[in-house]
Amino acid sequence: MLCMDRKKTLCIANLLLATAGAIAVLYIFIESLKPTIAIEKERTLTIDLRQIPQNSHRTLEWNGRAITIFRTGRESSEELVRANDLTAGPRYTANDVPEFFIYESTSPVKGCPLREIQENNALTIEHQG
Repeated sequence: MLCMDRKKTLCIANLLLATAGAIAVLYIFIESLKPTIAIEKERTLTIDLRQIPQNSHRTLEWNGRAITIFRTGRESSEELVRANDLTAGPRYTANDVPEFFIYESTSPVKGCPLREIQENNALTIEHQG
């Protein structure tokens, strides 16, 4: 009878230690998923959007990638509404065009960065990879 009580006690103690170890490992794993302050600073890009003129864009580098911010105006809004039938994107009306579009300059085909080239009043996109 004494042997059975000792086995139960050892099994319970073993189970409690295994549970405490699993909780400790889980806690360490969850804490490691939290980003550090340095990573949080790298993720943040601060820009005054009011400095971008209407109907123009600004291209910035963020985390090694080219990010383009386009600010719409009357002319570009009218062009987006006219292009509704040519695109697979959202259908815009004159009153619901967003003021800003932000996109990453990456080729959807090759996945490589794109570069804009201004030649003879035409904007051309060139693959960089």
